[in-house]
Amino acid sequence: MRVFKLNFKMARAMLTLCLFVTISADQNEEMLCKARQGCILAKCDPGLSSLVLDTNEYTITCLKTSAHDDAGNTRYDQLERRLQAIEAVLEEIKPIIAELNGKPTSVTVESDCSLQGGFVHSGKCYTVNLTSSYTTDHDEAAAGCASEGASLAEIHDRAQQDDLHKFALTKRPDGHLYVFVWLGMTYNPPDSILLYKSGKEIPASRFKWRPSANPSPEPSHMYMSMMVNDHENDFGLLNNEKGLYLHGRMCEKKLTIV
Repeated sequence: MRVFKLNFKMARAMLTLCLFVTISADQNEEMLCKARQGCILAKCDPGLSSLVLDTNEYTITCLKTSAHDDAGNTRYDQLERRLQAIEAVLEEIKPIIAELNGKPTSVTVESDCSLQGGFVHSGKCYTVNLTSSYTTDHDEAAAGCASEGASLAEIHDRAQQDDLHKFALTKRPDGHLYVFVWLGMTYNPPDSILLYKSGKEIPASRFKWRPSANPSPEPSHMYMSMMVNDHENDFGLLNNEKGLYLHGRMCEKKLTIV
């Protein structure tokens, strides 16, 4: 679990979004300091008083206490006063920032994926779980991913396939030159199309398939797997029967910030 850090630059940006000032044409008249909905303006600009809060309109009216000379009415001075007001509010919220910096939040980020032995690609965390023998069928692989709050991994193009294959190579059990892992896509043998949970369809020809009669034309061979092997010619996708036992699974989980 990561700790979310709120720094003063972030707080200053937040306040800038909340605060905006409109000034009447006559600089000796009323100045309106408005806070956007959901925000609270804690102080009037220096030299102003008569703070009035209208909770329905989320506005604060600041009335001038004295007229300024021409130099004091320049745009630079106006912006300087606004900056001073924001800095004053930042000083007041320092204790809140310090408290937030000490509290964990439900943030899943790239480092969390790495700590789990995973690999980040395209906004998702991929993990590989393997055994040293053929013990996992498709349903068991899907259930294993679900127990981790994930699902069987889907591969969408050849570049991603190569990246995930390289990652899976690092997860092979000792003494294994190659392993087979279940994936999440399904295959339609008559049309040579890969099918995805989203409903998307991608031609099978866009991927690297394991040589030797793959993809299989058998109608029951609808469930996708990948052979992981560092031999450059003997690796790639396969379509299998659901009940076939393989070494394990590759799972994916979307990186989220809650």
